[in-house]
Amino acid sequence: MEKTHDTGFTLLEAVIALAIAAIALTIMLESTGTGMSGMTRANLRERALSMAQSRMAGIIGTPSPASGIQEGDESGFHWKTDIRPIAQSAAPKQPAGALLSIDITISRNDAPLAHLRSQRAGPYDGGG
Repeated sequence: MEKTHDTGFTLLEAVIALAIAAIALTIMLESTGTGMSGMTRANLRERALSMAQSRMAGIIGTPSPASGIQEGDESGFHWKTDIRPIAQSAAPKQPAGALLSIDITISRNDAPLAHLRSQRAGPYDGGG
């Protein structure tokens, strides 16, 4: 009588192959989730930076911005602007001028996402 060799998988080989496939699938799903999470964070930062740039342009374009801290909420983000005089001078009978420091922070859920800092010279009424 001749012995024949089976060319199929044994039960143990099938279980090991399934375990390896499950581990590989788990790793692939985790990396996809990590990539999606990173993409979401990048999108939030991009939106926050765009909002900060827009606010900065508005302040720079204002003839005489008010100094002090202002805060608010917009589109799910919290914004904060801090405008302070760095140097101030006024010649007699001339409108006061100043060098202003401008800080803008955009955050979400108390996590800062964007921060811009700039300076501008121009009229300053000392108000806030």
